[in-house]
Amino acid sequence: MSSTASFTTWQIPKTVLSNNIHWPLQKIPGHKPGTWSGKDDQLWRCRKTKKFEASLLSSLPLNSTFVDAGAHYGDTVVTMALYARDTLKREDLRFMAFEPNGRKVEFIEGCVRENGLEGMVKVVQCVLGDKTVIGGARVRRERAEKFCEFDGRTSYELVNKGSCCADVGRESETSMQQKPETVDKSMKNHCEPSKSNEIDDGNSCNSNSSSTYNIRRLDDFYHEIHPLGFLHLDVEGWEARVLVGASSLLSGSRLDLLERESENNNMPNKIDVSSENNTAAAEPPGTCYVIAETFSAKEARRRGPGFSLTHDEDIMAVLAKHPDFVRGKDVVDGERNLFFARNRTSGE
Repeated sequence: MSSTASFTTWQIPKTVLSNNIHWPLQKIPGHKPGTWSGKDDQLWRCRKTKKFEASLLSSLPLNSTFVDAGAHYGDTVVTMALYARDTLKREDLRFMAFEPNGRKVEFIEGCVRENGLEGMVKVVQCVLGDKTVIGGARVRRERAEKFCEFDGRTSYELVNKGSCCADVGRESETSMQQKPETVDKSMKNHCEPSKSNEIDDGNSCNSNSSSTYNIRRLDDFYHEIHPLGFLHLDVEGWEARVLVGASSLLSGSRLDLLERESENNNMPNKIDVSSENNTAAAEPPGTCYVIAETFSAKEARRRGPGFSLTHDEDIMAVLAKHPDFVRGKDVVDGERNLFFARNRTSGE
């Protein structure tokens, strides 16, 4: 990965949660130049949402994971990790950030290093979805023409389908019943070349819509994430797909995951479902929160072809398969977010 992002000059402003943070003095790659104010538009964006999420961190189960899906420049995951470490003294919590764009991944990794969070935060470069497919996604053509690739409104589509989210609610009905794609052992925690070698690490401002990205399910990272404590979703229309791909994590049980792994002889680190070591799979799941960006049918039409007109319903249809999650009050902070909670102490 290229090292074009500069971390030579750092400022120490405050996060929205009043923690000191090392944040680059120069504007984030891809954004218009401006005068540093100490409250960068990325670091301080979505303040209400960040404060709401922070208020829940203390209730997360011991050694649980906060997942930031669609991490953008890492402002959410780094802000939350610093709050957990410096304010809550919860260094047991783990944080995982998922972001397809290579330059953004590099930027987040730099922030993690500069803030001494290497032991708490892991960054993974890929597109998240409901299946594992090498080279399965690309930047949506019409969005690539309209926005710079560093823009948070950049979205993705399936390579073999003209729509990334159309009818996702109905598709999610069957996706969880399908046998997962084989995960190649060579597939590492970053974007790798597809068979056509058309891979884009996001280093250019003008997206190449023919470049492809690997799609991963969150369940592919089950053993790194479990127990899931918080899932923050901002993936530009792919929220329902990501939830389908996290069914085992959301259920809090490894049983269905182990059964699927045992059916696939090519899966790495195959696990014996009958093993005595898996008795913990039946333990009741602990507290978990899901916050997912959504938009109205009007907004979907404005965004263009491929965006589901029933985005709310798509998300709720997937979580309806996990009835222990209860919908709470929407979090409106410039954008609207659906909020779901499973308030339970592990072991009850």
